Amino acid sequence: MSAPSSSAPASPRRARITAVTSGKGGVGKTFVSANLAAALAARGERVLVLDADLGLANLDVVLNLFPKITLHDVFTGKAELENAILPAPGGFSVLLAGSGLVEYSRLTPEVRDQLLQVVDTVAPRYDHVILDTGAGISDVVLYAVSLADEVLVVVT
Repeated sequence: MSAPSSSAPASPRRARITAVTSGKGGVGKTFVSANLAAALAARGERVLVLDADLGLANLDVVLNLFPKITLHDVFTGKAELENAILPAPGGFSVLLAGSGLVEYSRLTPEVRDQLLQVVDTVAPRYDHVILDTGAGISDVVLYAVSLADEVLVVVT
């Protein structure tokens, strides 16, 4: 007996979203995010690391990148999302957040909507999207984690 055929359209391909988080800072979230991305890229996967530590971003520092355009520029309409995505050492892409932006340390409805829109826009383009979150359980961190299919908690 054959399985019944479904007339529903196939869902569009979407990246597996992994949030890398921790209860405190300095445990290596960004290090794990970057190295996980490099390992996945080495397997031939298309990978984007999104620096979701919107207030104290440091993925750029870890990767020795000097972005001219950041997620802040996308959020404020100063740049297009495509122009903010950069190649990183290790064969993956990054979307860097600006560091020290106090206005992103709280999850306002605007920040929530902008972050969701960015994730929804990039997810179909990659096999994996890694969200490098901030530390702790702030509303921004919890929201970023809620967008993920899986969560990797880094502890020491």
